[in-house]
Amino acid sequence: MAAILVVEDEVDLCNLIRTKLEAEGHSVLQAFDGQAALSLVEVHRPHLVILDWMLPGLDGLAVCRQLRQNYVMPIIMLTARTEEIDRVLGLEVGADDYIAKPFSIRELLARVRAVLRRVELDSRSSSPVSNRPNGESQFIAPSQDASPPHPGGAKELICAKLRTPTEDVSAGEQSSLPTTSAPLVRGALCIYELERVVTLDGVELDLTPKEYELLLLLASHPGRAFSREFLLQHLWGYDYDGFDRTVDTHMTRLRKKLGTVGEKIVTVWSVGYRFVV
Repeated sequence: MAAILVVEDEVDLCNLIRTKLEAEGHSVLQAFDGQAALSLVEVHRPHLVILDWMLPGLDGLAVCRQLRQNYVMPIIMLTARTEEIDRVLGLEVGADDYIAKPFSIRELLARVRAVLRRVELDSRSSSPVSNRPNGESQFIAPSQDASPPHPGGAKELICAKLRTPTEDVSAGEQSSLPTTSAPLVRGALCIYELERVVTLDGVELDLTPKEYELLLLLASHPGRAFSREFLLQHLWGYDYDGFDRTVDTHMTRLRKKLGTVGEKIVTVWSVGYRFVV
């Protein structure tokens, strides 16, 4: 089962959550302030963090923001703040789910199971780059005497040089292999649909399958706003009330991996997201 960190300054509530989680087979760590939570995460790397917003000293929002700089484990935020702007703020800084106090332990346990289930499904659907059937992609820089120069500049030339090695394949077999796809280019960003590869400034990005699909959909339709409901139905194949935050969580992680290019994915308030060029 999972290792879970519970960060809650109300001792009785923290102990109650720990007891219920342990009854479901999880191992539980406890922290009663933000700084202790950061220290425990650094040492133990839990699979899930249940984080109270209103903590002494370093509050839960600051803890969540710092965790997201280095870690991708899911975070469930607990708080008595129920305004929409507070929920949006918590999700934007990196929380995966949000539970308003007072809450039932049954609901908390159900959300814990749901979050861990999504993490497990994502990990199962991920495949390492080295396991690609046609071998690991290589990015070849142009030689000094390459001519003529690529009209799209160095960045597009790097994209154009994506290939897979075929040294161990016979000539007859090579002729039947599919060719590499022309990349979808958005500035320094190149997306290869056939290979499901994304590069930024010639460097391959490590994206999960859902992050890749989100980026491909948005970048293929620049300027179009996609609702969270559409993204859930189109990419996940379901829509369940209250879990459009699944999209928000994946989008936050995708933006972080894209660096400054992530700023091109803008939030359309009360709707969803769009890619701008």
